[in-house]
Amino acid sequence: MKKILLILLVLLIPFKINAATYDADISGIKVVPTSTSGSGKSCTAKNYYVGFYTQHYVPQGIRVTFYDNENNQVGNTVDVWVWGPLFMNNYVAGSRVYKKISQDNGFAYYSKETNHSRYYYSRIDYSNGKKFELNGGKYYFYYDQKAMEESVITSNVVKSGPLFYSLQGADKPLLRKYLTDSKVMKRYMKIAKAEELLDVEIGNYVMVIEPVVFISSCVDGTYSGAYTSTEVGKLWSGKSIGINNTLKTLPGWLALSQTTTIAGVTYKKTDITNKDGSPRLFNGNEFAGNTGVGISVIYGTEVCEPNCKDPDPAYKIVYRTIDMANPFLGLNGKKRTLSESSNWYGKESTIDARIYKKKPIYTVTLKPSIIKKIREDNKKVNYAKILASYSSGAKFKDSKFKKKFGL
Repeated sequence: MKKILLILLVLLIPFKINAATYDADISGIKVVPTSTSGSGKSCTAKNYYVGFYTQHYVPQGIRVTFYDNENNQVGNTVDVWVWGPLFMNNYVAGSRVYKKISQDNGFAYYSKETNHSRYYYSRIDYSNGKKFELNGGKYYFYYDQKAMEESVITSNVVKSGPLFYSLQGADKPLLRKYLTDSKVMKRYMKIAKAEELLDVEIGNYVMVIEPVVFISSCVDGTYSGAYTSTEVGKLWSGKSIGINNTLKTLPGWLALSQTTTIAGVTYKKTDITNKDGSPRLFNGNEFAGNTGVGISVIYGTEVCEPNCKDPDPAYKIVYRTIDMANPFLGLNGKKRTLSESSNWYGKESTIDARIYKKKPIYTVTLKPSIIKKIREDNKKVNYAKILASYSSGAKFKDSKFKKKFGL
């Protein structure tokens, strides 16, 4: 029987924003890689599992989704992986199974033929009623080369790394430090196509993170493939797969430490250990339900603190009231006589206050996006050339420009 590589993933806990310290709200356990494949007397036909062969083959994955402060998803949901050197050499390099499509922004983009969900749904999507469906055919994902560059590897064994979170302690310090770096956050926004609508310097977003695992079967498995922990729970609760204790502890490896509302959905705090401190075994409904396991978040304000920009800045405005019946005032606030250089010269009576009481023929609403486009267009206009072509050195009141465009 051909063996399928086992992959172990740990869940990342959300971060709670503390106004004073911005300390992360993280809890979880460190997972020790197994040196066995999981085969043996307990390995039956429909038994699925996840785990390491050894740290030589350690791969990890996360599913990333961005939401704005109004609970709307921004951009696409994407999967990001890292892996150890032996996994790269034996399963990726020169392999037709993993096809490299492109490389940019510190990421390589791959595809692989494997079972996975038809849609790249987040935990939020499933909580809001989206249906889990197979099969998506080619599985597309990103490989974070920058994260690998910051990883420590000795004798082909991964010792540590930002996205190798199963190897980190309870508070996952490397993972949090990495993803709360503004440059890293911008990179992730870019691959999700969310960077134009979210502002890292303001922090007007939340990054939802979920573990992605490759599950394997002992005997003739139909469903071996790539899934989030939520989707593993849906496969299990739908009685499509059997599941061993390694998978039953998966949500508890990292979880919310308190009841939290994310993108409009409330996830209830759930114990991840038993009273004796041993890892708790979860059932399929808890994987996929509104329990506080199998999901994590980073708030945008954690990335820009302590100098986050105000999303609604106040501007100093110099103004004066204008009487439309007498609009042309001097600096002293009194009526002035217009000079020949004024574009309103000889037309002072054109303004009539009564016209502003009438219903407009049409209105134009300038949204920020439209104003931005107008500004970009204005930068391309050579106004000096236009004026020169119409004025021909004459005073404004006698110029061709005033005759065509002025009042």
